[in-house]
Amino acid sequence: MVKHSGRQRGQAVLLVLMIVLVLSLLGAATLTIASTAGRNSALQRDQIQAYYVAEAGVEYVLNRLIREPAWAAALPDGSSLVLADFAYAGGTIKAVAVRKSVSGEVYNFRVTSSGTFGESKKGLVVQAAFIPPHDGEELSLTIDFWHEQYPVF
Repeated sequence: MVKHSGRQRGQAVLLVLMIVLVLSLLGAATLTIASTAGRNSALQRDQIQAYYVAEAGVEYVLNRLIREPAWAAALPDGSSLVLADFAYAGGTIKAVAVRKSVSGEVYNFRVTSSGTFGESKKGLVVQAAFIPPHDGEELSLTIDFWHEQYPVF
């Protein structure tokens, strides 16, 4: 049987304590990383959903132009708020504004839509040209640009 001195036992206890400390630090770091990744994933999901909610506001205006061409003529020149604080898909379409200008038979629209989902906010700006149907011709709707707005509020 080998006898160990008290000093060797103290060194073994110190070594075990250092190993436990290192493993505890690694475990805490892993938990922090996992929790941060979960929060970032939820935030990214909310941002994507907020974009889709804002997009739904733009689609509302474009769909209304296609289904009700007379609505284009009924909108006043300049800016008009056409939708506000409308609950949609778990989020809120905060505001959809339409700025109309007329050039001959072409109605030019600039649609600005903002949406929220959770704590995330997104906005879109869309420029479109619309020619209502006349003399048996079909209507024409051309999207000139479709951009996300930074910052939204």
